[in-house]
Amino acid sequence: RLYKAISSVFDGYKNGVPREKCFKQIHSEFNEYSGHGWCHTISNAMIVVAALLYGNGDFGRSICMAVEAGFDTDCNGATVGSFMGALLGESGIPEYLKNPINDTFSVGISPYDNYSIRRFAEQCMELRTKLNEK
Repeated sequence: RLYKAISSVFDGYKNGVPREKCFKQIHSEFNEYSGHGWCHTISNAMIVVAALLYGNGDFGRSICMAVEAGFDTDCNGATVGSFMGALLGESGIPEYLKNPINDTFSVGISPYDNYSIRRFAEQCMELRTKLNEK
């Protein structure tokens, strides 16, 4: 079911279906006011894929599309942001989005509360290198 749903978004995009129609179709098939519920893997995956495709490589636009579409907005926005960040790298994230957070994230878990994003990424890469050496 997931493959079929995501394929329908890809196919629509390749066939020139406008963005508005794509998101309208997702909402007509998965209605958050019915028994479907707003936190559902298939509809949210469709929104993520649609935002990535229709965002045309624009970091902020893609995230906004995922959030504006509804359903599980925080997770969909974060998922799209993660994909776009990995795809574009730090240089692809606009300064107006990077500057306010000042290379810092807060998760409420010691020692990573108010921690440097750059340092955390470096630690992850160090760990990856160590694991690859084994």
